[in-house]
Amino acid sequence: MEEVIRELVRVGIVTAVYPERGTVRVTMSDVDDLQTYELQVVVPKTHKDKEFWMPDVGEQVVCLFSGQGLERGWVLGAVYSQADTVPEASRDKWIKRFEDGTIIEYDRKEHHLKIFVRGDITIEAEGNIVIKGDRIDLNP
Repeated sequence: MEEVIRELVRVGIVTAVYPERGTVRVTMSDVDDLQTYELQVVVPKTHKDKEFWMPDVGEQVVCLFSGQGLERGWVLGAVYSQADTVPEASRDKWIKRFEDGTIIEYDRKEHHLKIFVRGDITIEAEGNIVIKGDRIDLNP
């Protein structure tokens, strides 16, 4: 059974990204650095609502294969490693940190949302924009 799982679930490194198709190619170091065919990247939503975020070249990912070699499979997601460590060791934080230094972070214990953008912010609404708070500092 362990051998079957080892054939179906593998960890590899992304070597090519095809955003127009939502696919990547992955090199498997445990199979003599063989490169997969294009694999679909699994995302949370694709029909009425859509979410899009492709892995980077060089990112370590977990892949699930159909059992017919490396021809048909899916990238389930990226995993932390010694090279790519966790952004912060906290059970209470949800964090998105971008390569350019932009951060979106929520601390559920402190009830604090932090957004830092290296650049401009555009907010558009077809309805009202409401900002409420005990104190609003526009130039702290």
